[in-house]
Amino acid sequence: MTSRNTGRRRGGLSPAVIGEQELTADGHAITLVERHIRCGRSGCHCAESEGHGPYYSLVWRENGRVRTRYLRKAEIRHEG
Repeated sequence: MTSRNTGRRRGGLSPAVIGEQELTADGHAITLVERHIRCGRSGCHCAESEGHGPYYSLVWRENGRVRTRYLRKAEIRHEG
């Protein structure tokens, strides 16, 4: 599952890279990214906080394009 990043962000929040880049067997770098989203609705708590989330995704380059795969909560393992 991949999605296209159009560069449009409602809340203007930047994603945070939370993991080291991992290399796959074929040499591609994959990065784990954490995002918080602001929905843009008036009166929503996210306008005054860090936003909705966190949401996690894997990001890598494939054939010259940036690819993103969003992860479900069940796919995330927190260490610590």
